Amino acid sequence: MSIFLVVMLSSLLVFAAFHLILSQFTSFSDAIPTLKQKLDVLTDEFIQVIVHKSNLHESEITKWIEDSEKKELYHFSITEKLNQLSQIIITLILLPIYLILTLYYKPLFIEFIKRLFQDKHHVTIP
Repeated sequence: MSIFLVVMLSSLLVFAAFHLILSQFTSFSDAIPTLKQKLDVLTDEFIQVIVHKSNLHESEITKWIEDSEKKELYHFSITEKLNQLSQIIITLILLPIYLILTLYYKPLFIEFIKRLFQDKHHVTIP
């Protein structure tokens, strides 16, 4: 019973942290339009600084930025992200199960390890 209680409390703590991170991500996603506007203004200012400091034309710089954005969007795959998310969820589900079973069957594991070694080495095994 104590093993189950400890694992459930630690799982609850992990899920609480996950909820906190998710709520922060939600508030961040609400602020994305404002951040995008500020980023656009900063990009325009950056382009103007580059144009004044170098021999490049504004159209060349904007074309380079647009090409970079297209490459990044091409490498972004929804299925890949969903696959990673499902792996994380499966791990979070299986980890407490393995932890409970390992703690519950600890005496059997220790007995197995003792049988692997000679009697003179049993002192070092807890």
